[in-house]
Amino acid sequence: MKGIAEQSNFCPFYFQRRKKDHADIIFLPYNYIFERKLLNVLKINLDGSALLIDEAHNIEKVCEDSHSSELSTKTIDSCLEDLKGISILVDKRNDSLTEFPQLGKSKLDTKEEFLRNIDKNKLHENENILVSLKNYLKSLDVKQGFWPNVGRRFSSKDLFEMIFEGSKKQDPNQSLISGFIAKSSSSNANRIGFDPNNLAEHIEFLKNLDEGITQEFNKNSNLSAYVDFLNLIKELYLNYITLLKKEDQIYKIENDYDCLINNYKIFVLDEEEGNGNQNFNNQKTQKNRDSYAGKVRKISLFCLNPGLGFKHIIDSGVASIILTSGTLSPINSMEAELKCDFKIKLENKHVIDPKQVNFSILKNSLDNSKTVFDFRSNNRGFEMNEKLGHVICDLIKVTPPGTGVLCFFTSYAFMQSCIEAWSKKSIISEIERSKEIFKDVQNARSKTGNIIQSFNDACGDGITNKRCRGAILFSVFRGNSSEGIDFSDEKARMVIIVGIPYPNLGDMKVNLKKEFLDEFARKPNKMPSLKLKSNEWYLQSALKAVNQALGRVIRHTYDFGSMVLIDTRYKELVNQNAFNKWLRENHKVYEDKLILERNKNFFDEMKCKLKNFY
Repeated sequence: MKGIAEQSNFCPFYFQRRKKDHADIIFLPYNYIFERKLLNVLKINLDGSALLIDEAHNIEKVCEDSHSSELSTKTIDSCLEDLKGISILVDKRNDSLTEFPQLGKSKLDTKEEFLRNIDKNKLHENENILVSLKNYLKSLDVKQGFWPNVGRRFSSKDLFEMIFEGSKKQDPNQSLISGFIAKSSSSNANRIGFDPNNLAEHIEFLKNLDEGITQEFNKNSNLSAYVDFLNLIKELYLNYITLLKKEDQIYKIENDYDCLINNYKIFVLDEEEGNGNQNFNNQKTQKNRDSYAGKVRKISLFCLNPGLGFKHIIDSGVASIILTSGTLSPINSMEAELKCDFKIKLENKHVIDPKQVNFSILKNSLDNSKTVFDFRSNNRGFEMNEKLGHVICDLIKVTPPGTGVLCFFTSYAFMQSCIEAWSKKSIISEIERSKEIFKDVQNARSKTGNIIQSFNDACGDGITNKRCRGAILFSVFRGNSSEGIDFSDEKARMVIIVGIPYPNLGDMKVNLKKEFLDEFARKPNKMPSLKLKSNEWYLQSALKAVNQALGRVIRHTYDFGSMVLIDTRYKELVNQNAFNKWLRENHKVYEDKLILERNKNFFDEMKCKLKNFY
């Protein structure tokens, strides 16, 4: 198909984009709908539409990300390279026609017209602005505040000063954070940079450059992210200054979530620099860059209210919105996050018979010590990890021959520490006698496909499974194998959950989210019923990850499998309706080897009951 398309100069992607204007049903990833830029590019009109969002368990994060933005010194470097590259071509406009002889005459004409229409003064002005912004960002002291030695949180007034004062030429060693109030003064009148009156003009200029670079030079422009960042600044500032004038009291605005900036946290931090990009003229310039001692400074505007992104869809005129997923429970927390009271809610039973799932909670080890399994980070140790390994050995021995087992840990570090402990005690060798071992790899999504394929090949198909040893895949929650992978039938007859995957408190965004929720809960609000406490969000984030991992084992009506949760804390959680209805109604808590007998009986019964299917 690809060859036919290339020969006929036909692009299926753009063909489908044209057909959508006359389509009754459009299928697309739902993040395309929430990303305002993509929605505008695709020219999708939601007015009067029925919007059905499947796998909506991640919708809160998608809504937050769609309204968040960031700007780094590395992005500024890339933008400067694009602007300087364009500047050179503008200066040599006549010569540039001979630099691209492989292109057709009509293409040269449009490229020439694009270069001819560029305002050179405006081009240099924006170069100076970028240099000033970079110098200003580097001058900030970020090793103070609520996140010592990592980064620093800034206020909304600080943010606007960064843009409107930091974009003007200045002493690179002088920080400007000093209680900025947006007023033009005679002393600043002649300083080139952004101000509330010219920001929109600069955005339009940069947007046209971005589109021209993409269309005329067939190159992804680095200006796109910069333009998105400035557009968000413009939106936030216009809303802020309008309410400020209306209220006359800043403290009132800080309590008002109609003020968009109050739904954000502004954070500046340093990150390790990645690989350098290439500049506009495709020449490596990393050696000429100011690498800031191997660090990249980044200012992030985190939208922590997913209700903003969801409101954008509601306000588009959509007729109805239907959210579906196997892991939306508890629905009230999703309503609180999206700031939307859903009038119609339905929590169904699963399509399978409840007897096709064996849902178990194991509180302790199966030896005489009865060591309580509580895998909080401060409780873990070599001995507990060793006892966990023996339990996993016992569990996989009762699974049918040739079948797959999935085992999820709370982190790669925890997984690795367990595997190392098991290697020292020959537990790994014992596991390998029952199942072939596979391990997910951190930050290597490109390798995931090969790992999954090898894992599947080591498992049976329900008919010839006795010829296979079967396999166990060690992975982590929220990792490459915990969502979106279809481990049906013999590929996953058991899923083992080790610990509770609470979000990492070492992640500054997790702390900012918790802080935002607590602030939102304390302040006056028009929707008191749609408030979510930070501890509730923290727990529910963990349980969503668990439910997603559990969902790998049941993939169709005739599928069956065992789910084993190893941590004593799950006993309380299941009694608090923390799990989906179809699971919590059939759970059993174990403290001894009866869990092994029940699991073996379960697999024997399922093979007998569903033998006609196989």
